[in-house]
Amino acid sequence: LENPNAAKTEVQVSAFELTQARALVEGEAAALAAGSITESELVQLDTTLSAMEKNIQPEKADREFHMIISKATRNSAISIAIERLWELRDSDPDIINAYKNVCGRDDNERLQEHRNIYLALEKHDSVEARASMHVHFNRLINNLFATNEAKALAEVKKKSNRRRDLYSLDHLVE
Repeated sequence: LENPNAAKTEVQVSAFELTQARALVEGEAAALAAGSITESELVQLDTTLSAMEKNIQPEKADREFHMIISKATRNSAISIAIERLWELRDSDPDIINAYKNVCGRDDNERLQEHRNIYLALEKHDSVEARASMHVHFNRLINNLFATNEAKALAEVKKKSNRRRDLYSLDHLVE
């Protein structure tokens, strides 16, 4: 629902910013959904968990899991906000690459985190649902940092090796 009078501006959002925003919005969505989620929606969530467990389009199942929770809030603005955050996640090349490097690497942890969110929703426990969602996103943020740090260290090592090759006397002392 774009405002035709708004000036178009390109805003660069990092994977860290997106993940933090998702954690805050989706944590509150989970808390809100805990009070209104239906048995039918719980069955749908369970289906996404089964798909993730069986490795049947796990990324699609992951997104569906979060979308079901957003719909269970019974708040269209929250659903739209979460949908837009996912669209950003799936459309920005830098974010796509960052998520590709971290999302699939801890599939068992991701599945367990989703199960914990599901169990909290099943109990209609808003505090636990929010906390479980925050745990899920906290791991993701920490994995993003670890991946970023590993890339930065590799680049520093590569530069250092180039300098070492340039100034080393190894070829003279052999």
